[in-house]
Amino acid sequence: MSVKIEIVKQIDAETRERWGFLMFEVTAVFVGWHKETKPKGKRNWLNVAFWDKYARMDYRMADEPKIPESMKAEVIQEITELLKVKSWDEWKNPELTKI
Repeated sequence: MSVKIEIVKQIDAETRERWGFLMFEVTAVFVGWHKETKPKGKRNWLNVAFWDKYARMDYRMADEPKIPESMKAEVIQEITELLKVKSWDEWKNPELTKI
């Protein structure tokens, strides 16, 4: 089983980065990075640089970026929000966990 985690970092009004991870067991494996820019007056974001493990066309692909420690901390925070511990009754009857 794998879980996809995506974190969007807003750098400034016209630039953002999307970091994508897949979580295998309890390990998040880095699989993609996209740097996007939003032209003034436009709705859509445009890719200006990217690295993607599963990209089919790599003619514009950058080298795999080093993952900053701050990004690792954010991924760990996302993972902890996804993890839950439930009893069998709570798993079978989700209404038991509602307050």
